[in-house]
Amino acid sequence: MTPAVRTPDTASHPADGQDPLHYAEFERGVHAHHAGAAGHHEDRIAITAPQTTADPVARFNAPSRPDPDAANALLHNHGWHALTTWEYVPGMNLYRARVEPLRPYITAAQDAVHAVVQDGSTRTLATLDQALCTMPVNALDDEADLALHTALRAVDRAHNADEWNLLATMGQSLASLSKDTPEAYTTVSTHPTVHAVLMLVAHCSERSTQHEHGTSARTAWEHALCKGTEAFSMLLAVLSMQTPASSMEEPRAALEAAVRRAIPRAALDETRYALTEAARAYHV
Repeated sequence: MTPAVRTPDTASHPADGQDPLHYAEFERGVHAHHAGAAGHHEDRIAITAPQTTADPVARFNAPSRPDPDAANALLHNHGWHALTTWEYVPGMNLYRARVEPLRPYITAAQDAVHAVVQDGSTRTLATLDQALCTMPVNALDDEADLALHTALRAVDRAHNADEWNLLATMGQSLASLSKDTPEAYTTVSTHPTVHAVLMLVAHCSERSTQHEHGTSARTAWEHALCKGTEAFSMLLAVLSMQTPASSMEEPRAALEAAVRRAIPRAALDETRYALTEAARAYHV
């Protein structure tokens, strides 16, 4: 899980349905008129998307005639990123480079964060990991780069958390509970469903202690622990034949939802911070 490093070698034409190609065109000595002022010549950079429109999608003045590094810095300060070196186009008397906007990387990662919030799962976490990995690190400063890699490690931990398997085991065990005959409930302590729920509750308790008091991750795990305790109490009532097996449906769903929210909580916090830092570094 290494974020993308954009180099000239990565510049390729997109497939159908992908974003259009963008180019930065550095024009020297363009004659310009401004209201209330005499005409003069200025250097400027225009962003074009020739596949979609003949008009520039962005344009900004260059304070001087910059070298390639200065031109790239100027692009960066306006939320754009050079993908290729600058090449002179003789017939048009300008320099051109393939570029891309940086804002879509932030937007894609934010959408992935929202998906994890709505549906905590290994699938949505994998999508978030992919979104973070595509972010160009050579457009980040040191602080933003560190935050991004910290977030990636947190997402990886959440994706590989043991609790996903424990959730699956609990679900399978509870699914078979309604098929059991009352005689199967006789030895409550050895019933497989008891072990499955207890294991998950124990993990919730352990996870909560791994985070500082007052953090959203600790709060999420403590909430999951509370729901686990409620589910376990109901399970004992079912196994003691005090209530039907269908009574487990609501506490089981509440426990599962709480755990699915708790597993990625720390990763989401790290990711949100990383995206804030990336947006600052990307100037978007």
